[in-house]
Amino acid sequence: MLARQPEVEITVGCSVNDAERLVILSRSTLDKTRRACGEYDELTCEVASMLKVLRRLRKELKDSRSGVHRASFARKMEFEKLSYRCERILTVVDSIVTKYNERSAHRRSGKLMARITLGDGTTKDLTDITQQVSTLATAMLINLNVCCSESRGNIEQRLEDVSDLRGIGLKVEWATANLAAKASDGTVWTSYEDDDEKVWRSLRRSLIDDGYGSSVIQKHQQLIREYVAELGNR
Repeated sequence: MLARQPEVEITVGCSVNDAERLVILSRSTLDKTRRACGEYDELTCEVASMLKVLRRLRKELKDSRSGVHRASFARKMEFEKLSYRCERILTVVDSIVTKYNERSAHRRSGKLMARITLGDGTTKDLTDITQQVSTLATAMLINLNVCCSESRGNIEQRLEDVSDLRGIGLKVEWATANLAAKASDGTVWTSYEDDDEKVWRSLRRSLIDDGYGSSVIQKHQQLIREYVAELGNR
């Protein structure tokens, strides 16, 4: 008879060590970005915002009483995915500004080029890279706020109770972070308060792209709108 193999515990989510590594990377990247772009450049500000969010992530993970440790499997997976994507985009930014800072003073143009060629040969707009940093920082902040609020949001529970909307909460959060990165004032909640149909159409299109039916979204649009407003109040 074969001996019973011990069960292997699979860790899901982001660990304290993961968060510590991200904080170190973002702090180093921020220092280099300041030298390359200046203190008040948009990219510098977004990297600084990401560092602030990642420091909070580290703090919450170190606190055994924090809500991040009671998060659902899906939300822990979201933390893991966001952490990985934060590391990737920070590595890209770090590579760009390091190369720029290594140039001799007479070769510098005084400002990073609008289009950047990455190590793999692909070319990206600096604006797109900046928006990616902003989107990921906002998505991580939303995830933290949802986990660490004192009580579970009523709208969040109602969303999960609708079978056609299962899993839509995380999709709404990501779409909201994307819209916030593109908004002139960095937020979509003001637009929602003003009943901005343009913002709603963008959110609706994003959810359709994620596989939710147009008729389902239309039927539950008030509930979805209320959830976005609830996110802004956390």
